[in-house]
Amino acid sequence: MREYRSEAIRNIAVVGHGSSGKTTLVDALAFVSGTSKRHGTIRDGTTLTDSSPEETERKYSISLGCAFAEWKETKINLLDTPGFLDFQGDAIAGIAAADGALIAVGASTGVEAGTERMFREAIERKDPVLFVIATIDREHADFDAAYRSIKERLTAKVVPVEIPIGSGASFKGVINLFTKRAHLFKPGTKAGEYEEADIPASEQARFERYHQEMVEAVAATDDALLERFFGGEELPGDLEMAAMKEAMKRQDIFPLLCCSSQLTWGVRTVLDFLVALMPSAFEMEELHAFKGAEGERTVEIHPSEGAPFTALVFKTTAEPHVGDVSYFRTFSGVVAAGQEVYNATRDTAEKLMHLSVPNGRDRMEVPRLYPGDIGCVAKLHNTHTNDTLSTKSHPVRMPQIHFPDPVVTFAVRAASRTDEEKFQQGLHRLHDEDPTFQTHFNSETHETIVGGMGERHIEVALARVGRQLGVKGELSAPGFPIVRPSRRRPMARDGTKNSQAARDSSAIAGSACGPRRAGRDMCSRMRSSAVRFRAGSFRRSIAACRKRRHAECSRAIRWWISSLSATTGATTRSTRTKRRSRWPAFSRSRRSRRSAARHCSNRSKWSRSPRPTHTSGMSWAI
Repeated sequence: MREYRSEAIRNIAVVGHGSSGKTTLVDALAFVSGTSKRHGTIRDGTTLTDSSPEETERKYSISLGCAFAEWKETKINLLDTPGFLDFQGDAIAGIAAADGALIAVGASTGVEAGTERMFREAIERKDPVLFVIATIDREHADFDAAYRSIKERLTAKVVPVEIPIGSGASFKGVINLFTKRAHLFKPGTKAGEYEEADIPASEQARFERYHQEMVEAVAATDDALLERFFGGEELPGDLEMAAMKEAMKRQDIFPLLCCSSQLTWGVRTVLDFLVALMPSAFEMEELHAFKGAEGERTVEIHPSEGAPFTALVFKTTAEPHVGDVSYFRTFSGVVAAGQEVYNATRDTAEKLMHLSVPNGRDRMEVPRLYPGDIGCVAKLHNTHTNDTLSTKSHPVRMPQIHFPDPVVTFAVRAASRTDEEKFQQGLHRLHDEDPTFQTHFNSETHETIVGGMGERHIEVALARVGRQLGVKGELSAPGFPIVRPSRRRPMARDGTKNSQAARDSSAIAGSACGPRRAGRDMCSRMRSSAVRFRAGSFRRSIAACRKRRHAECSRAIRWWISSLSATTGATTRSTRTKRRSRWPAFSRSRRSRRSAARHCSNRSKWSRSPRPTHTSGMSWAI
């Protein structure tokens, strides 16, 4: 394999909703360019980037896959991302490592939830975007309907640069709006070969409409072209292509392509547009990184070969008989095989042995990588996703990829108690491969909690643990912690045991009248019961005072309850109906206390004395 410098490297993330043709398109691009020896299918499980047993069994992508295509002296790194939102973490990592996005839209379904999510992610990162309808040969395919769907739900700046001739089973070619020529395909072609011909008469009116729309959109992005357009001049195709590329960098225009990735028809034109319209790694804007392991200030990272080496690990996978494989994107400097680098994120040194370039399940060893390229290396000791690799003399930390938080949680345990330790190790290994999968132990419920982006995400994760380690897991709803009241007596500020009697005594002592008045007005039995505040003895004391007609005790009890409620904030009558009172002895003996107060007050010299002033709305009456 030849070496490619930054000017000849394109990093493209192929994103979109599930079943929109992304994986088949990546396989077709690699096959037509010659970097892959066969053109696989989803049905047979032989595609280039879907290599795990879970992907071949379920017929959809689960993790990020890397491949590349060599076309017109240019290396196109293709990042095949999952389409379902349960696995959107790898799709976000792919967009972060790429310089542009190729969004696949279903020919029969149009824009879906995954399409909108990935388009917003690319717009937030200010990446140029190309749309492609890669399933134009499917049943019920409708190019015009899909185009309207993009224009209505995503952006009004989308412009077709080629249109199909026929659709579904009648699809037989495409019309290039730049060259104004038709590419006609013959059944049985293996690598997308075509014959260039004039535009059919049946498609002439449709071509004129779409060509006029494209010219107006391109001219509106450049003042010089706009003057020539209004002057009646015909714009040459090379000027239109250059103006469209500059407009894509500013996100002023989004071209729309079409092809059949299953038949490889139109794939060559897609490769031409990727080379002509997508910016190279050298043309991208500089990045801002944190200098040093602590990140006290920021520095600019340029894709220069003479700059210190800087790379970001965006994906980590575990392969049998190999170990952990780290995929990274270089941003500056040249790295050679066997070179020692510095992990500024974890403050450790690593040696890049067997430096390789990924192409599906295969890896091709290379002597060095230039800025902007994507490579992988196995068996790094302490390097994980989102770590920055740099040099010891110039340590920097790149901005990390922001992965979404889990949206569902489950309690999980091993089916066999003897496999619990091995099962926990498998869960933590999954988190290293997929940061959106999280696990922790809940000490309150004594359960292992796993979180992910959906039930499908959790199900696939447990299937991978079972396949790799031979351990089965069982899911259940997470439990809720039971809050039990503490039986230990609370401690006072001075370190002594703060009992209920001590709190009641402090409440009486802190009142306006003081404890002397309460002690003088209560009899000895009532005074001892109030200080100790024992429910049973207090209730018996009230009954005894009722028999003895103790008026002093009646008034003292009324004052004591008012003082205690003002200090401790007891419940009112309205709130007492919602929950049990703090003083169950009062609520259960309210009738006896009212009777005692009535008998004591009738013969008391204190019956006409005013009530205490510091009341708090307490509803207990005696």
